[in-house]
Amino acid sequence: MELNQFEPMMFFAKGCKYSSLSYVDYEEVKSSEIIRYDQSLLLLHKKSNDLSEIHYATDDLEELLDSIRTSNLKGLIKFIPFDTIGQFEFYDFKIHCVYQDYFLNNLNIASKSLDTKYEIKFATLEEAKKLSDISQACSGLSRGFFGETEEWIRDWLIENEIIVKYINGKLVGFCCVSIYTEGTMLWIRELAVHPDFHGKGIGKELMGMAIQYGLSKGAQKSFLAVDIDNKTAIHLYEYYGYEAKVNEIEVQMLKI
Repeated sequence: MELNQFEPMMFFAKGCKYSSLSYVDYEEVKSSEIIRYDQSLLLLHKKSNDLSEIHYATDDLEELLDSIRTSNLKGLIKFIPFDTIGQFEFYDFKIHCVYQDYFLNNLNIASKSLDTKYEIKFATLEEAKKLSDISQACSGLSRGFFGETEEWIRDWLIENEIIVKYINGKLVGFCCVSIYTEGTMLWIRELAVHPDFHGKGIGKELMGMAIQYGLSKGAQKSFLAVDIDNKTAIHLYEYYGYEAKVNEIEVQMLKI
């Protein structure tokens, strides 16, 4: 797909009632095959050795599902409306994960839960392989999580930061952070601790570092998303004051 094709597609998607493309950029879909693009449906298929993805925009989910069936498409599809899960299950899709948005409305209040003032260290591009290895070692520990590639880590570091935790010279965990909404919002994109170091409080420490980092950048609030079945992570986030935003749920479904 060429960039001059992508831009009008995004314009079309913005006008649709249902879309998985609201938070997608060109780099994420440029290798996708255009299955259908007309006045009623945009359907893309991104093939992968790991997990193929289906992207869509439409006002008619039945037309989308029928086109997926006709084209014999398989893969992951995101941003399924919660009340339409049954329609997708009828077409052999299964729930992959259900992400819930969590918000922290006052970082200063959360800072009172910090055990100490942390010395924060940030990842370099040279550490991308080690970070990817940790992320992929956590694959499957949370529903829908398969770890990040070295390329993904490098791309993230171009515009954002990754906080790292070392123990005795060994990299054992990290937290991907970003500041957006004109500098007022801290986004915690991913937190991962190598399974060999679980239960040692490292995740709690990394979260504390992330909050401290956000405050140092002038952020006032924070946001993250977590699968509703990941009770361990939710307990950690709630410790720092994050609260679920009930109406902010992303359902991901998979057809294999």
